[in-house]
Amino acid sequence: MSRLAATQRWLRGRAIAWATRRQGVDPVPVTLHRRRIYILPTGQGMLYGLSVLAMLLASLNYNNNLGLLLTFLLAGIGVAAMYRCQHNLAGLVVHAQPAPPVFAGETLQFPVLLHHEGGQYRFAISGAAAPVDVPVGRGTIVRIAQPTHRRGRQPLKRFSLSTTFPLGLFRAWVWIETDVAGLAWPRPAAVPAASAPAPAQGAAAGANVAGDDDFAGLRAWREGDSIRHVDWHAVARGRGLLTKQFSAGPPSLEFYDLAALGGLPIEQALSRLARSVLDAHAAGSTYGLRLGDRTFGPDSGTAHRERCLSAMALFQA
Repeated sequence: MSRLAATQRWLRGRAIAWATRRQGVDPVPVTLHRRRIYILPTGQGMLYGLSVLAMLLASLNYNNNLGLLLTFLLAGIGVAAMYRCQHNLAGLVVHAQPAPPVFAGETLQFPVLLHHEGGQYRFAISGAAAPVDVPVGRGTIVRIAQPTHRRGRQPLKRFSLSTTFPLGLFRAWVWIETDVAGLAWPRPAAVPAASAPAPAQGAAAGANVAGDDDFAGLRAWREGDSIRHVDWHAVARGRGLLTKQFSAGPPSLEFYDLAALGGLPIEQALSRLARSVLDAHAAGSTYGLRLGDRTFGPDSGTAHRERCLSAMALFQA
C-alpha cells in the first residue's frame, strides 16, 4: 500500500511539474482559458463508460434497435456532461489576494475571489474548502488555508480549483501558481525582553517613573522586585515571572533593542521582542524598537504594533 501511495505521489509531482513548465507563474488576476483546463473521468464516469460499452455490444449482438437507441442516448448524455464540466471552469477569473498576517505556527487564510462577467451560473467549484457557486456578475470568495512553520514571507503555494458538476462523471481542474504572499510574524515568547534605555533623555523621553497610580505595562521579573507586583495571572498561563510596572506621571516610554539580546539565538530573541511589543500595546504604552540600524517609533497604536511585528518577521541577521 505504501508503494502504491509513493507511486501516486511521484506521478502527481511529475504532472504538476509538467503543468508548471507549460503555464509558468500566473499574473493576477488569472482568466481560466479552456486550453489550461484538465479533465478526466471519475470512478463513476469509468463505470458509466464501461456500462455503455457493454450495452452497445449486447445491442449489436442481439440486433436490438431499442437497446442501441438507449445506448446512444446515454453516450450523448456522457459527452454533454464532459463538455458542461469543462465549461463550468472556463472563463472564470481568479484573483488571489495576500493573506492577513498571523504568528508563526498559525494558519494563513488567502482570500481568492472568483467571478465572471457573462455566460452561465457556475456550480460546485471546489477549492480548499466546501464547494461554492459563482453567480453571473457577482464574485465569490474561497479561502485557501496554508499552515506556517517559521516567520517571514510566505508565498501562496500552488493550488487547484476543480469541479465534477453536473453528474460527477468527469473531474475538471486547473492548477494556479501566483506570486501572492502572506506574512508570518515571530511567535511570541512566554517571557518578554527587558527594555533598553530610550534614545532621548529627560521627561520628553518618557522615562519610567516609579509609582503606584497607573498600570504602565509588564517587564521580566528582576531580583529585588516586590512580590506584590508579580503578575500571578501570567504565571498561571505559563508565561513566567512578570512584574507589573506603575507610573505616577505620564505613560512610560519603553525601547526594545535586539542588540541587548545578543546572547540569545536570533529566533528566540525576536520571539521575546514580539512578546514585549504585544504587552506594551495591550497596556497602551508608548514604545520603540531597534533592529540593527533601523529604529521604529517611539509610537503607539495598532499600526505601530503591526509595523514592528512585520519588521521583525522580515529581519535578516
